[in-house]
Amino acid sequence: MNRDELADEWGGELLFLSEEYYDKCIVGAVEMFGRPPLVCYDKQLLLATMVERGMESMEEALEYFEFNVLGAWMGESTPVFLVGDRIIEERGEQ
Repeated sequence: MNRDELADEWGGELLFLSEEYYDKCIVGAVEMFGRPPLVCYDKQLLLATMVERGMESMEEALEYFEFNVLGAWMGESTPVFLVGDRIIEERGEQ
């Protein structure tokens, strides 16, 4: 799923990570009562993509992710991150 497909389905309120190469990490959207829908990314796939794009190691990617991505508050539409090795396995990716 990419940002255009998700925006078509859920509307223009969605907030995405700025780099489009992270679109392959989109799992879908999540809903909560009283809140706009949130874009949900696969955390493990996001970290692997960071390494593919130039981070030296998974540890460096994790440190960057925790401080600059997970730690960034972008308002009530801030994306969320699904955690678990099972996600990547189900997609057939390593």
